[in-house]
Amino acid sequence: MAQQEWLLVRPYPTGRQEKGLERRWWQLPEGWLPFFLLLGMVLVVAQSIQWASWIPALRSALGILTPAALLGLALGFLLAWWRRFPRGLAHLLGLAGGISWVIYLCGTLRALTVAGSTKPISLLDPALQGWGDIATELLLRLEFLRRTVARGAVGEDLVLFVAVLSLTCWFLGFLGAWFTYRSHWPWLAAGLPCAVILLSQFYGPLASPAYFGFFMFLALLYLVSYFWKQREAEWRRQRVRYPQELGAGVFWVGVILSAALVLGASLLPATSSGESGDFWDRLFQPWREIRRNWEHVFNIQGSAERAVLGEYAPSFSLGGARHPSQGIALEVRTPYMDYLRATSFDDYDGHGWSNLARSRVIVQIGIREVLPISDKGRRVVTQEIIPRLQGGQMLFAIAEPVSVSLPIEVELGASLAEAGFADMITLRSHSPLAEGRSYRVTSLLSMVDKASLRQAGQNYPAWVRERYLQLPPTLSSRVRELADQILAERLLELRPELRPTLGQRTLVTSPNSGKVNREAPVLRVGFEEDVALRIENGQVVGISPSGSLVQKGLLSPYDAAEAIQNYLRSHLTYREDISAPPPDTDAVDYFLFESRAGYCDYFASAMVVLLRTQGIPARLVRGYASGRYNAQSKSYIVTADLAHSWVEVYFPGYGWQRFEPTAAGYTSLPERPESSQEEGTSRRQGSDREIRPRDWRDRRNLLDEEVEADFGEVTLPTAVSSSAGPAVGLAVGTLTLAGLGVWLLLNLRVGWGLHALRPAAATYERMCRWAGLLRLLPAASTTPCETAESLGAFLPGERSHLQKIAGLYTRERFGPRPLLSEEILIVRQAWKMVRWRLWSLPLRRSARTLEALGRRLSRRWTG
Repeated sequence: MAQQEWLLVRPYPTGRQEKGLERRWWQLPEGWLPFFLLLGMVLVVAQSIQWASWIPALRSALGILTPAALLGLALGFLLAWWRRFPRGLAHLLGLAGGISWVIYLCGTLRALTVAGSTKPISLLDPALQGWGDIATELLLRLEFLRRTVARGAVGEDLVLFVAVLSLTCWFLGFLGAWFTYRSHWPWLAAGLPCAVILLSQFYGPLASPAYFGFFMFLALLYLVSYFWKQREAEWRRQRVRYPQELGAGVFWVGVILSAALVLGASLLPATSSGESGDFWDRLFQPWREIRRNWEHVFNIQGSAERAVLGEYAPSFSLGGARHPSQGIALEVRTPYMDYLRATSFDDYDGHGWSNLARSRVIVQIGIREVLPISDKGRRVVTQEIIPRLQGGQMLFAIAEPVSVSLPIEVELGASLAEAGFADMITLRSHSPLAEGRSYRVTSLLSMVDKASLRQAGQNYPAWVRERYLQLPPTLSSRVRELADQILAERLLELRPELRPTLGQRTLVTSPNSGKVNREAPVLRVGFEEDVALRIENGQVVGISPSGSLVQKGLLSPYDAAEAIQNYLRSHLTYREDISAPPPDTDAVDYFLFESRAGYCDYFASAMVVLLRTQGIPARLVRGYASGRYNAQSKSYIVTADLAHSWVEVYFPGYGWQRFEPTAAGYTSLPERPESSQEEGTSRRQGSDREIRPRDWRDRRNLLDEEVEADFGEVTLPTAVSSSAGPAVGLAVGTLTLAGLGVWLLLNLRVGWGLHALRPAAATYERMCRWAGLLRLLPAASTTPCETAESLGAFLPGERSHLQKIAGLYTRERFGPRPLLSEEILIVRQAWKMVRWRLWSLPLRRSARTLEALGRRLSRRWTG
């Protein structure tokens, strides 16, 4: 009697059994496995946010994220499982429960236990008692935050930051359970926490990527288990028989595939350039906008052991005393050190500065892509910048950067059509920079001489006049008069022969006029307009019309900028322990005439305002002053107390030029030769000069031979063309992983249930299943030998091996004794020879089809 083999199948339940299953409340159609996988996902999200690189106090406060997510998941599951609740009522109950629970958890912020601290830290007033007091406090903080953001300032409320993240984790748990067990939207249940952990990984402080990898493993396994349960329920309704062990097999296939995909994705390149970089830049641009708005509402920064320095805010007020931070902010390796630029400001409202570009543009730049900026009068300077305490995504660079070793976004004040990259506001990387992760910048540092700047003229572009001549309407007239007086004194320095005539109320003429009139103190410009000098006690105290010395060509914008710079450095005092200006007083006016003392923000603000009253475009820039050179590390150490503000003035043809109105120990004037001939002479004599002792306060030592020897010569990098290398690598990696996944799935499908068969029968069945997938299997009524002959027509070179497999299978199935070990070995070796030819058959067919198509096209073209 022929031996028969059976596959075990799971019988479908009867109607009574189905009703019995429905009455068992602990059994879920979706199963319990998706619930526990969803639990793991929300816990991973909460833990990844908490254990990012925050300061210890904030990390301890974020410990409430886990209980918020747990209770959200539990309540969402109960409301979804108890279907008597209408959807609207369930959501209202969930929202009320979530807010109440988060408020209750915020009570722990009254006393936080921080590692390394013997005393508890309080983010909320310990005097607050009960749920009602905490709720009232949070409402008040929320109103204060709303007013702060409405004024354009940056919010820094840690308590609300923690509360918002807690409520977010609550909603992730609640909506995940609801989408799984009520709405049946598994993609949303996994997608929402995926979006949150992506934002946390990309735009939050440094967190371990292992959290995201583990989350993706759980999310993929969650989707596999959920869709399997759906398919299993459908088969039961349709009374379809299926193998009993199929559920466990699907689970383990999901585990293997999920692990393979996560492991493969971790091996892909982290960055890309060229066209692929542009694609990813456009893809992530909406997320960057979300991050920028989030940072404006909550400007929270931190590190594992100490607070890092936050980014420069998009606006700031001229306030009271300055309290500089301590520690090393940056290390810079460069052959020529200068100020490190971070961001610029254009709008002054009488109390502070902000950036109000009407057509602000964000441009995505790939790795090493060279920005089209004119190098007229500039030298190439390369820098390797290593962040230490300086956190965030804002990049620092000397002068005007033209190339960065990271994919970046460039914030522009004017459109590319108007100004190109000449109106650069700030640079940002796509993700926060970790401490010690260096980046390289190539910049163009201005070396133009004073004579060239004096001859630059006043033909300013429209975008410069529109943005960088703004003044508040409440600016007092005495600020304008002071600017006129400073420039008049500068004019008399350049033309000393005019000073003795001032006491006689003599007409002062322009160099081009050649006429002298001794009746009125009027300065004639050309032959059409006059400039009147107001004189008191032999001194010029005003000009009419105001600002006419520069605008009518009697004084160059460069001489005016230098005069105002020197006036501020010599007539006002640098002090950091000052009081804030009165709230109803213009800060610059108060600094110039009342306090006459302040720090860099006040000096830079005063110079920009004084220049703009004369029609000279100027802007305020913030960043770091130069640091101290360290011979051991061959780098400049930029400490946090060197955070600084200075002035940039626009000159047609030469762009923005740095000026330094602050006379402090850490500042330095820009080096500018009087003429191009002097610059050439100084360069030729540079090799003959003696090396002086290095003084870090003196910037003239920055070109010493020993410093240049550390770094060597630098040149402007050539533009990097778009390269598809990373894109090809990404595509190849993705296709390889997809191919491996398909190959693994097909092998599991073909080999399913064959372990119970005898060796030859399992090999023959495997061969038939592969042939069936390739649509090579003949009719079902054929014998094994006929099947081998049919397959041999497609694989003529393997006909003998096919016949061996079919013959030995027939002997094993119908023979009186089992096969010997030597015969089993023959079957397995024959299959090894057949399988590769069988698997490659579709490729060979495709190649032949393409070859035939090519021949037809060739004949058509030649005919």
